[in-house]
Amino acid sequence: TTLAEGIKLAQIQLDNGGAQQKLDALITASNA
Repeated sequence: TTLAEGIKLAQIQLDNGGAQQKLDALITASNA
């Protein structure tokens, strides 16, 4: 992949990670 593609992929992975953390926080809150 080119550098630009790599950066784009890394950004997507970061966004997905953030979404997963929000999801985990919601699940934890709803279980409390």
